[in-house]
Amino acid sequence: MQSLNDPLVAYPYVVPRLDGVTLRQLVKLRSSGSALRVWLSNEYGLRPIHIGAAYMAPAGADGGHAGPGRAITFAGSAGIVIAAGTQWVSDPVELSSDADSTWLVSLYIERADEAARTLHRQGSETAWLSAPGNFVAHQAFEPEQILDCRYILSGVDVLDSTTPSVLVAIGDSLTDGDGSTPDSYGRWTDQAVTRLRALSPASLCVVNQGISGGRLLYGGYGDALLARFDRDVLAVSGVTAVFVLCGLNDLYMPGVLRAPGEQIDAKILCAALAQVRDRARGRGLKVYAGTLTPTGGTTGLFDYFSATGESHRQAVNHWLRNTAGFDGVADFDAALSDPRDPTRLAARFDCGDHLHLNNSGYRAMADTVVAMLQR
Repeated sequence: MQSLNDPLVAYPYVVPRLDGVTLRQLVKLRSSGSALRVWLSNEYGLRPIHIGAAYMAPAGADGGHAGPGRAITFAGSAGIVIAAGTQWVSDPVELSSDADSTWLVSLYIERADEAARTLHRQGSETAWLSAPGNFVAHQAFEPEQILDCRYILSGVDVLDSTTPSVLVAIGDSLTDGDGSTPDSYGRWTDQAVTRLRALSPASLCVVNQGISGGRLLYGGYGDALLARFDRDVLAVSGVTAVFVLCGLNDLYMPGVLRAPGEQIDAKILCAALAQVRDRARGRGLKVYAGTLTPTGGTTGLFDYFSATGESHRQAVNHWLRNTAGFDGVADFDAALSDPRDPTRLAARFDCGDHLHLNNSGYRAMADTVVAMLQR
């Protein structure tokens, strides 16, 4: 099953040079199994990436190994050349994983002829970049850089004979966990898994496919959701259900990021969400959705609120609650809004920008999803 899967996107203005160095990244695995399989991606690269060695081990403090690990191989070889525009999956690595265990994946990037282009900007987990050299099997190394993005590593499969149900959550920054505390696993998907496992230990695994700034219909910060749906939902190992929360950026994204001719309203958004519903159903998946959350009070970069946008948001939410035909709808708008001013987030959930949430807000989202799934 796909226990971790980060959708990677091209951000050419983020330019760390990953060349001749070791990159070590955290992954949180949500299922138990007897072997692991790692996915690497150069999907947005223009030139090959040469991986000289790779290694996986249990995570300890500050990027150190907490126990013995194993080399990751690719068709029996220690390294692999990932051609531009492609991805590669490793051989199975014989490492036993417990549910909710944390691992370190280390890559010696022997050669990269360009700055990193394939990454997940909102990593929410620390990564470590070494001085020049191959340190993949070292218990620890002194990092030259501490990073907060995820590079090249796009997924980890947990190979298990008793695969639970797999829910893929796809959306924008509210799925990606923008505003949650880094390394706290405070995103709603993380907190929902914890709640669900307490209720039934093998009931569900949630895979997070959120991209901050993502939109349903148009690209910008990553591909449009409708464009990446097959890759980031249908291709996830073991997927049985999908949860979609997206649309605020379509309505409110600042004009500088819009292409000429983009016109988004409630009718178009509802039609796009219906596409997600129907494409998921066509593959035999359960499909759930969340209502769009308040934006009142946003300023500066996140100056999202407008009377017109609010009317469209309310119309989309009315459709979702009453006629959308999803298998379930989590009413995030009702759970998170300020009762005194429903156009705004309740202060106790607001991370400070009046758009994104703190860990308590994501906990409220998780509670809403769990309650929906139990109905």
